[in-house]
Amino acid sequence: SQIWVFDIKKVFLPRAVGSVKPAENGMPTVVRDVNGKPAVTIPETEVPSEFKKSVIIEGSGDEVKKDQTVLVHYSGYLWDGTVFDSSWENGQAAKFVVNESNVVPGFVKTLVGTKVGSQVIAIIPAELAYGATGNGSVPPDATLVFVVDVLGIVK
Repeated sequence: SQIWVFDIKKVFLPRAVGSVKPAENGMPTVVRDVNGKPAVTIPETEVPSEFKKSVIIEGSGDEVKKDQTVLVHYSGYLWDGTVFDSSWENGQAAKFVVNESNVVPGFVKTLVGTKVGSQVIAIIPAELAYGATGNGSVPPDATLVFVVDVLGIVK
């Protein structure tokens, strides 16, 4: 016979958990599959020119601060609804330090002040994203939409 001993140091959430908030007018709507993977419907309006963030699910954990390392699941969309990047699609949550050296300024604004366990949606104008140059599958001057599940703060 064998005896196994595990010393679990840290457990992270698999997806956002908390209180579901009503959708805000003018924001893309989010639906989730049974595993929490989001999909969005972009409203048929003019492309927004200002940053906007809305809490979809409000978690009860610590608030994210700039320069902390976080674990998140995210999906990034162009304003036409095309997915350009997704940790859900990649099959693994992303871990990074929350600052402009690691992510675009709009993503920092999206995360700072968000509680662990939350899901947020953000509209990020080009000047807070990839600007006039674009990046890979993101064209120049693109307004982005991110849906982000904050799974934990790595300490």
